[in-house]
Amino acid sequence: MLTVSEIYRNARWTKNRDFQRSVLQVRVRGRDTCLGMLFRGYRLVDVDGEWYELRCPQHVLFDLSNPCPPCGRLDTAGLLYAWTSAKRHAAALTRGTPFSVAAGGPIQTAISLFGPDMISLRRVGRAIDRLLMADIAARCSIDGRPSPAQPIRLADAPARVRQLLGEVLDALRADLLPGMEPLIPTFALELIGDRHPVWNRIGSLGDRLVFVGLSSIAHALSFYLTTGVEPHIVEFHMGGDPYRLARRSAGAPGPRWLTEPPPSAASIALVDVAYTGRTLHTLAGQLQHVGATVALFPKSHLAVDRADYVLFLDHFTSTQGLRGLGHRRRWYMDLLRSRASAPALGGDAH
Repeated sequence: MLTVSEIYRNARWTKNRDFQRSVLQVRVRGRDTCLGMLFRGYRLVDVDGEWYELRCPQHVLFDLSNPCPPCGRLDTAGLLYAWTSAKRHAAALTRGTPFSVAAGGPIQTAISLFGPDMISLRRVGRAIDRLLMADIAARCSIDGRPSPAQPIRLADAPARVRQLLGEVLDALRADLLPGMEPLIPTFALELIGDRHPVWNRIGSLGDRLVFVGLSSIAHALSFYLTTGVEPHIVEFHMGGDPYRLARRSAGAPGPRWLTEPPPSAASIALVDVAYTGRTLHTLAGQLQHVGATVALFPKSHLAVDRADYVLFLDHFTSTQGLRGLGHRRRWYMDLLRSRASAPALGGDAH
């Protein structure tokens, strides 16, 4: 049997249709081999008979649309400096190693690191983070705006928030084979965003908010923490379910509710963390009474084009005026400029 390192050496850059970016993928043969790789951080992309296409372990080093603290509180110049600094350190530290950096293409705001396994990947990521934090401390200023991603420990959140997550995990667990929980990151969720008034703005877009899991679950909990209004959470995967080998059932191609669905007559605001916006756009066509779509922390102009509203850092705005050819190359600069001129969101969070 091949080792993980030997399998990883066969990885190739492949254009991923969901991310619209080349990502590092590898093919393995046999279900048991595939499962072994999934437990090491690989992600199932496709199945062709006894062959399994996997995306190699990926770690986001820096995302201009949703940077980790304290970067989310930097002014525009500081954010751009941190972004370019992260690219520079990633290129330097991975040169001549098994690790690879993905930056650019349609997914313009996110800098990702690929590697043979999640443990070593996170170790390299922490080394890059230390260099980046030193650069920020020496060169950048904090503008004091609270980021929606400012984290708090889930253990410190109110019981009602933890109870909602427990109900979501029970819904996921009901369809999992024994021992498969580690394959789904939601089961290891420890941090959520703190209260932030932007969620009151987003909550006003419809009678009910529907978050597209699983990547949006932490944000759904932040919305609930802020507003006290219980969100709805639906699981929906474009291009196939990456967790299909972990499930008891084959899974349906349509949406699967992890909470109670909204009332049939309620107007819906649909919310998703958006790379290209395909999931958001497609699901909006399948659910009834969707009055607005919100792309959280968009990574590409495609996500902006396919949504009614975006949340970029702490800046919530309509996409009118951001669509079209004239904005596609530097759309994120347009958002940074409008963020700089907009007042910080105020008001009390409940």
